[in-house]
Amino acid sequence: MLDIFLKPFYWWYAVIVRSYFIYLFLNYSFYLNKTDTIPMFKNIFVPLFGRKGITNRIISLFLRFWWVVFGFTFSTVLIIPMFLFGILLLILPFLPIIQTYRIVT
Repeated sequence: MLDIFLKPFYWWYAVIVRSYFIYLFLNYSFYLNKTDTIPMFKNIFVPLFGRKGITNRIISLFLRFWWVVFGFTFSTVLIIPMFLFGILLLILPFLPIIQTYRIVT
């Protein structure tokens, strides 16, 4: 009897929620790559256009730093609603149980 009750929970968390959070991670990686945040972070200390002067290094560091900050912030803001939906997916199977408990008591 308990097995019949637990199998839907296992299916929900092992298949649905797990695949959604994998999708969320892949989507976040896509947004970071789309805004070129990861390549800019990897090359943050490389001067622009290959010029080795101190002013070019300072300008490139400044531009790439703000590019990384903007790209990370933009990607994170886009992911927040999807993450909140994932939290809802975690809570969703327990709502009928909570409602049943409220009706019975």
